[in-house]
Order: sequence, then structure tokens, then C-alpha cells
Amino acid sequence: MSLSAGARLGPYEILGFFAGDKLKRIDLSGGAAVTICDVPPGRHLTGTWGVGGEILFSGVTRQAIYRVSAAGGVPAEAIRLDPSRGEMRVAWPSFLPDGKRFLYVLRRPGSGADLMLAGAGEAPRPLMAVQSAAQYAVPGYLVFAREGALLAQRFDPGSGRVSGEPISIAEHVRYFFSTGSASFAVSRSGTLAYQAQDDVSRLTWFDRSGRELGTVGPAGKYLSVSIARDGRRALFDRARPGIGTYDVWSIDLERGTETPVTSAPDTEVYPHWLPGGRTVAIRPFGSRARRISSARIW
Repeated sequence: MSLSAGARLGPYEILGFFAGDKLKRIDLSGGAAVTICDVPPGRHLTGTWGVGGEILFSGVTRQAIYRVSAAGGVPAEAIRLDPSRGEMRVAWPSFLPDGKRFLYVLRRPGSGADLMLAGAGEAPRPLMAVQSAAQYAVPGYLVFAREGALLAQRFDPGSGRVSGEPISIAEHVRYFFSTGSASFAVSRSGTLAYQAQDDVSRLTWFDRSGRELGTVGPAGKYLSVSIARDGRRALFDRARPGIGTYDVWSIDLERGTETPVTSAPDTEVYPHWLPGGRTVAIRPFGSRARRISSARIW
């Protein structure tokens, strides 16, 4: 199955992927892609293959994990969160080697999240607190990210028990705390692939002919920038090193000095100047326009 940016092999040399609000499959021996089902629109769709061609999939902002046959059909809910118990999101399903039981991440308000174990006819139960998606690796480990590092911890898939302390695999893996996304994948043979480097950019001035004039601020992971009408100040959103969450900053373009506008543990993005230039609108991660908040900075 796949994240929205890539794909993994299914059990029968079939590639599964998401495109245009559809879950599709394609036989690697040739032929055109076949639509399996429609999927709810959302960010970072991800899925996992089970036995008999069963597929589980979800998005990081969704309230359910869905089940569908690779042969096609209408998705049914496999896991549905319960808001009355303080459950906020479910995401990142990943089958265990038996192809019947699976892992997923249950998020609660704030920064709390549990790695859950579920299976047919069994009530889901928590395995451990997590900060990211997790996958099983032979001969008996769970692989996951924590504070930007890639870790592994002993896990018995038969009994469903976690033991021992985590061991470090890599000092840094591309990671986004707000969603639990971590750029790694484990094959059925135990081979591990991961992305160690973040996508780094610079805020750069250009003239109308496209000639570079200079840079603003340090290199980092930027999403957007908004320049004030007076041309003396700008707003931008930049990721924190390690955990990947975004904060909003203002910068004095004449002096080059930066001032934080937000510093919450979650993500705030897409700042925009409001009339008067003393207040800005900010969008918390995953919210729609009607939930945009504001902050006074001047």
C-alpha cells in the first residue's frame, strides 16, 4: 500500500496507491490501473495489505480506519473512534505478519497517543504510548519514531507484548509530530528504509527578472510567507528541528531579527496579515477556514 507520496508492494506483486480520491491497484506484470474504491478526501492516506487481499486504510485527520477487498467494493469501518472516551483520531494501520491482526495509532486531545493492537473478534487494546506510526520488523521488533530519532523495541507478535527498552536505529528520521508521520518503511524480510534528511529551503528575494538578490533568515522547512504592506515585516511558518511541528514567526526585514508568534506544541501555519498590520490570522493544523484564530503581534 502507500502513503500519498509513494507505495509498497502488496502480497501478490500488486502495487496499491491513492490518486484523485481513489484507492487503486496495478499489476506489476503489466496492464492499466484498476480502481478498488473511493476514499474520503484527507491528508496522508496510508494503507496495509492483509490475508486474502484485505486492505485497511485511513487518513491522519479521519475518525475511522476502513476495510475493503483488493478485488473492489464499498469500504466498511474497521475501527471507529469514540469521542465520549476522549478519542480524537485513528490512523496509520499496519498488519502484523499473520495478516489478520494489525497495529494503529489512537490520538487523544493534546499530545497523547497510544499504539493499539486490534484483530477480528478482539477488542482493541493499547500496547504502549507512541509519538509516530509503528511497523513490525522481523525477528520481533516494533519500529517507530520518537523526538525525531528512529527506534526499535522488542515485540512478540504471538502474545502481543512489548518488552525491554527502545534501541536507537538512526539519530534522525523525517518526522512530523502533529500527525505522527515518520518517513520509514519495513519490508517483510526485515529490510528497513528511511529518510534521514528534511526538505530544507531558504526565503529568498528575487527581482522581476528572476535574478536572486539575497536571502532572509536561516535555512529551514518553510511552508508560506506573507509580507506586510509596508514591506518592512514578514510572517512565515517554519518547522521545529527534530519534531517537525510548525510555528509562526515574524521577521523585521530591515534588521533581520525574528520574533516567535506561536510556540504551542502543536502546529500553526499559513499566517496572514489582517487590516492595520497589528494582528495576524493563523490556521491550526487540520482546521478549516472557519476555525482560523488570530494573534496580536504589534
